[in-house]
Amino acid sequence: MSVYTYAQTEMYKNFEKDWKEVEQFESKGLPKSALEQVEKIYTKAKKKENHPQIIKSLLYKSKFALTLEEEAQLKVIDRLKAEIDANSFPTKNILESILADLYWQYFQQNRWKFYNRTSTSEKVDADDFRTWDLQTIFEETHTYYQRSLENALLLQQTNLNQFNDILLVQKGSQKYRPTLYDFLAHRALDFYKTDERNLQRPAYKFEINNAQLLSVNEQFIKEPFNYKDSLSQQLHALKLYKNLTLFHLNDSDPEALVDITLNRLDFVKANAVFKDKDAIYFETLRTLYELYKSSGVSTEISYRIGLALHHKAKSYIPSKNEEHRWKNKEALDICEAAVVKFQRSSGTVKCASLIRQILQPSLQITNENFVPINTPSRLLVSYKNTDRLYFKAYHISNKVRKEFDKIYNDSAKIAFIKKLKLARNWQTKLKNEKDYQIHKTEIVVPEFQQGLYLLVGSSDNQLNKDVLYAYSTLNVTDLVLIQNSNYGKHLFQVVNRNTGEPISGAKVEINYRSTGGNGKFSKETLHTNAKGQFEFKVYDYYRDVSFTISDHEDQATFGDFYLNKGYKPKETNRTQSQIFLFTDRSIYRPGQPVHFKGIAVAMKANRSEVISDKKVSVVLKDVNYQEVAKLELKTNEFGSFSGEYILPGTGLTGNFYIEAHGSDNGLFNSAMQGQTSFSVEEYKRPKFETEFKPVTESFRLNDNIQVHGFAKAFAGSTITDAKVVYRVFRTAQYPKWYWYYRPSVSSESQEITQGETTTNADGTFEIVFKALPDLKVSPDTQPTFNYKVVA
Repeated sequence: MSVYTYAQTEMYKNFEKDWKEVEQFESKGLPKSALEQVEKIYTKAKKKENHPQIIKSLLYKSKFALTLEEEAQLKVIDRLKAEIDANSFPTKNILESILADLYWQYFQQNRWKFYNRTSTSEKVDADDFRTWDLQTIFEETHTYYQRSLENALLLQQTNLNQFNDILLVQKGSQKYRPTLYDFLAHRALDFYKTDERNLQRPAYKFEINNAQLLSVNEQFIKEPFNYKDSLSQQLHALKLYKNLTLFHLNDSDPEALVDITLNRLDFVKANAVFKDKDAIYFETLRTLYELYKSSGVSTEISYRIGLALHHKAKSYIPSKNEEHRWKNKEALDICEAAVVKFQRSSGTVKCASLIRQILQPSLQITNENFVPINTPSRLLVSYKNTDRLYFKAYHISNKVRKEFDKIYNDSAKIAFIKKLKLARNWQTKLKNEKDYQIHKTEIVVPEFQQGLYLLVGSSDNQLNKDVLYAYSTLNVTDLVLIQNSNYGKHLFQVVNRNTGEPISGAKVEINYRSTGGNGKFSKETLHTNAKGQFEFKVYDYYRDVSFTISDHEDQATFGDFYLNKGYKPKETNRTQSQIFLFTDRSIYRPGQPVHFKGIAVAMKANRSEVISDKKVSVVLKDVNYQEVAKLELKTNEFGSFSGEYILPGTGLTGNFYIEAHGSDNGLFNSAMQGQTSFSVEEYKRPKFETEFKPVTESFRLNDNIQVHGFAKAFAGSTITDAKVVYRVFRTAQYPKWYWYYRPSVSSESQEITQGETTTNADGTFEIVFKALPDLKVSPDTQPTFNYKVVA
């Protein structure tokens, strides 16, 4: 081992000086000089057959090429492919993994482009990955990740330490990724674990519906994985987990094996569609712990068990769902035992973090904003892990409250509170059964004199930065402000909070500032009439509006309001212009001519007229919204213009666009413009059509559905004994209420079956399929599944 370490150190020293020169050139902003130095390092590394330095120099060459060269992305990929062909194991494997990652990074950075592209039967350009569709770039990424894992036995015999020069090595990572095989396999796993929803899925799509995949290693490795869906990311992820498990199954140090096992269990649990997966996952963790409880690696398992229990505890609802109330206590006991038993193990830090999270106290107080004078009230306390609260009430002014609201630092808030004058204090005992759950209770607030108060509740009588505390404001007043706004007219009424009687002659001080103004406050003083009413006239958009109302000894401030003048929209005399564009067809083949026509129209006050004798620029754009051709035309006396484009014979197919723009002059108050789109596809003109008869029955999930259709030639004759190829797709539709309470989830269109049939003598045909549900969609969301048949 010492000989190997010495040799590795010497190999690094042979290049250390060279790389320092590269760093100097780069820091001086001289990428060309840096590239020349990298070329020398590359030549030197090739001569010495130093694989890590070869790879490092190739990465730096790509880095500087992106700065110095045009079309650098394409050239970098081409050079990387050439180096893959020119090199052998293990450099070849690492470069293939890098190439796969570059492809997938490009997709992630340009995801929207791929989603808007039409799938093609073959590559538009075999070398230019920028023109590929989603399916192609996925298959290429998959291919190179698979190639990077060839010669697995040799990869497993190659110590990863040899490549430290090109890796960011984290302390202690060696035990989890000891070999080059581990490193490359986990890079591939990062790709396979991201299930890309927009890929085309076959009817026999692989789904994790086997509970065996969530079992311990001895059972998991028996799974043959003989599935038809050869491009399934989930399937390849599980195959890699199996290979890694077999590789490390007999390791003397179980760290790597347990890490792989736990990651596999997490992955399967997240993507499984079978029932009771949470319970099976938990029992497997229990079994796994028993296997390794004498080893420090068991702390990683203890953390997963504790985390699972902690998640169960979150479902606790007092008086409604008491089943998992004490799960936090179980999690705490398990993690505390792990920390005591193995103080220096890898999972100890995670267990300690979960312990802190469970023991973390919390406090929140909620009260009515306004309460009557000399009348007890209540506040709602939401608390966790505390058994006594100390309350203090401070009499403050509106000015002091605004100053306090501008403080965000806890230490500064506490210092500010300590300077206030104490009006009243009390304490209350809370029920704490050590279940480490959030509980709520109501506490009586004593009666107060008129005024504004800051209520502070804390877990200790002496408030400091280490004490749990919460606060709220309380307005004690017998005044109530009622607002009634209609068409910009803002009418207010002041009444007694206890009797509801209107208060006349009350003084109203209004503070506000105009939106978009200089930010300064304006003031206005009004008085209520015999009905306790006053009208506040708004001439603009007012924000931070507050009303301070005084009646004898009582005073209260209401706000902050946002008020606007609320005017009705007026009819505009502005002339609007638009160009309407038309094409002779809606779909074309590459290389065909596109005939278009446009009409420019000006509209004003429900009257329109054509725009004649004006210049118009007409631009043809491809699927990537890049300009293909441009024509300069002029409208005739009828406001129309026409032209022709010849579509490119090669390149991406999909939606093309024609845009027209005219100058702003004469008749116009705004520049005229218009757009239309059309499809460019490789197709043959059909000689017949197929139609489906309406479905009049209702069906339930898992029913066999019969769909009837017919084929007819455009000449009117029936099509007999013709082959009908069909595909059935499924989507999920959620109830309207679902979107109000949950984040928006896109419903994936999934192909559930495909097949062939033939037409009868009268041209009719029948398609039968089973209404299979999507097992990944929870029944709790009350989904409705829609099925689309394409033939």
